[in-house]
Amino acid sequence: MQIIALAVVLQLFMLLANQVFNHSDAISPTKVFYKKGDHPGWAEVALKDDDWSDTQPESNGIYWIRAEFDLSNHRFPDRKKELVISVLGAYEVYFEGVFIGKNGQLSSNASEETPGYLDQKFILPEFSSKNGKRVLALRISNHLGNPAKHQISLSIDSYNEFYKYGIVLSLLLYTLAGMFLTVALYYSFLFFVSRRRIGYLLFGVFCLVLFALIIQTYSRYYWPYLYPQYSSWLMISGMLSLLAAILLPIFIIDNFQPPWKNWIIAVSTLVVVVSYLKFSFDESTPLFFSVTISTFLTIWAIFKKRSGSWEALTGLLIFLTGMMYFDQSIFVGFGILVMANLFSLAVIQKKERGDYEASLLRSSRLKLELLKKNLKPHFLMNSLTNIISLIENEPKTSIRLIEALSEEFYSLNEMTDKKLVSLHQELKLCDSHLEVMGIRNDITYEFSKEVDSMNIMLPPATLHTLVENGITHCRPLDGKVKFDLLIKENKAITFIQMKVKGILKKGKAPKAGTGISYLRSRLEESFPGQWKLEYGKLDEHTWYTNIEF
Repeated sequence: MQIIALAVVLQLFMLLANQVFNHSDAISPTKVFYKKGDHPGWAEVALKDDDWSDTQPESNGIYWIRAEFDLSNHRFPDRKKELVISVLGAYEVYFEGVFIGKNGQLSSNASEETPGYLDQKFILPEFSSKNGKRVLALRISNHLGNPAKHQISLSIDSYNEFYKYGIVLSLLLYTLAGMFLTVALYYSFLFFVSRRRIGYLLFGVFCLVLFALIIQTYSRYYWPYLYPQYSSWLMISGMLSLLAAILLPIFIIDNFQPPWKNWIIAVSTLVVVVSYLKFSFDESTPLFFSVTISTFLTIWAIFKKRSGSWEALTGLLIFLTGMMYFDQSIFVGFGILVMANLFSLAVIQKKERGDYEASLLRSSRLKLELLKKNLKPHFLMNSLTNIISLIENEPKTSIRLIEALSEEFYSLNEMTDKKLVSLHQELKLCDSHLEVMGIRNDITYEFSKEVDSMNIMLPPATLHTLVENGITHCRPLDGKVKFDLLIKENKAITFIQMKVKGILKKGKAPKAGTGISYLRSRLEESFPGQWKLEYGKLDEHTWYTNIEF
């Protein structure tokens, strides 16, 4: 229910934002015609323009534009009006046949042309305040730009409304950009001070790209630039949009960890880049593919019951809906997308925090288990009883038992607070325990070792538990119990095998008890989901335990 409510609220906010950001008071032309060439008479109101084209010229040089405006239903007929023009070129402006200004200096060749600004406005004469149809004519030269990369914009508005609207709009969106920057810095810092989870860095960079995209897009209201610079402006905008489109699915993939994630990242990146190049550097197409891919990945995460998947899907679907406008509201859509993913990350972080706290509790429990396994009252009482008896009859042997027992307790104490210990520590603990039990039980325990490397790290008391199980469940065969330890390393895999040779009690290998349960818990703590434990009877007098991680 919370997700549905969030989706409804965010969708209504998106629609409201589109209405607020949609500047509807400006009057657009009812007709626009173009003609290549140059003639002073083309500025006349009464000119017959039947042979003019409705297609913008795609070649450089001098050409004319004639546009017709209908001011009959203008909401503010008594206000001073201004003409707002966005054209790639230097041009002269004629309104109702009257020259009212120019932008740059026209020329028949590139070397003599002085480029004009991309956005320019001109105050219209007083007679334009009257209702009726009006004719605008532009004489343009565009030797220094690429006209095919620009949509000509002509409109009439109340005086200063264009820049008022632009400044208010940009301030609102710069506030949104500030949010993106704050989130970007927070998650970038979180990446460096926490466990360096790459998803945090990806999300931070994604928000930083959105911040740069807003700043770059609305800089034209504060720092007007000449029309030849438009290609560079467009390239920067396209590259930022492309980068955002690439980063989004990679972040989603890292967040929900689907199988074959490296292949999915490669394919999604390739699809986004190819769509950008295929559709003539159009910004909306790669974003559409990016959000679509991310949506399917999030739906998969929902089926797999991944934390935060519903929240992420809500933001993606709302953003996908908002793309039908692809104007200022798309930045609001980005804001909604970021908020939804913030919510998703918060849910994931909450789960991870819970898992971490559970792991701490499990770790504490395992430490207690380790101590309880070896500080059992009967173990201490039997050992002390043996020491007392040996002091009277065999003083030297009693000293050996005391030294071995103290060495065992010292080794256990060193391991208590560690998640992994060295193989050397493990073997030392096993030797001490075998010596203690050998003296106590008057049994010979042989311990042979075949080890590839001493650099292996193990969970505490792993081998000690296997040795303890062998002592508990095996009686001597030919006066002794033999332990054979084999440890091999193969690339990233460690294989451990412990064989115990003796007379198995009750004629079978021991069942899974507290020792095996302890091993499973320790292996899962140290190598979650990446370990194997097998045990069983090898022959009449041998049982084995295999561990792989």
